[in-house]
Amino acid sequence: MFSAAFIQVVPSDEIVRRIASLQGRLTESDLDAVVIVQTPDLYYFTGTTQSSHLIVPASGEATLLVRRTLDRALAESPLEDIRPMRSLSELAPALALTGVASGRVGFELDVLPSARYLDYVERLSSYEIVDCSPIIREIRSVKSEWEIGCIRKAASMLNDVSSLMAEVFYVGMTELKLAAEVEYWLRSSGHQGQLRMR
Repeated sequence: MFSAAFIQVVPSDEIVRRIASLQGRLTESDLDAVVIVQTPDLYYFTGTTQSSHLIVPASGEATLLVRRTLDRALAESPLEDIRPMRSLSELAPALALTGVASGRVGFELDVLPSARYLDYVERLSSYEIVDCSPIIREIRSVKSEWEIGCIRKAASMLNDVSSLMAEVFYVGMTELKLAAEVEYWLRSSGHQGQLRMR
């Protein structure tokens, strides 16, 4: 059985460093804030994958507005300002509370569905919505020592899969059964399972 002890917790100093890096890039790019909504990016900048909106102003404290599940987000993320969000109508006031009542706000337009984009444009009519995806991709492409350690650990697990194959594989085995054996072994060894990537 998969143990909660294997869940990879992103250290607080990693989150602080990532948000500071993002804020530095916002200033350079003449952006007043970004609103992050894509799950892999939320995890990268908050440590949680809960349904939420992360507001990062160019300066000041980031705010995580959680639609579901607040208790889990509070347990998983080291951010100080985590609060519930019952409706998207709360987004503009939350931006204003971070000191961004108007201006240029970045969204991940490379992955945001058009219907959601149009909804944000309507709800945030006093803002200019621009693409912040290149900034986020660039920040995420530079790995910290902690991330490199995680990559090495995952690679080591995958290296061991070949010896597992010799133990569990048999003539007539279905692909489904083999996949289940490999996934069970990886998860039991601490692998997170399906990787979420851009």
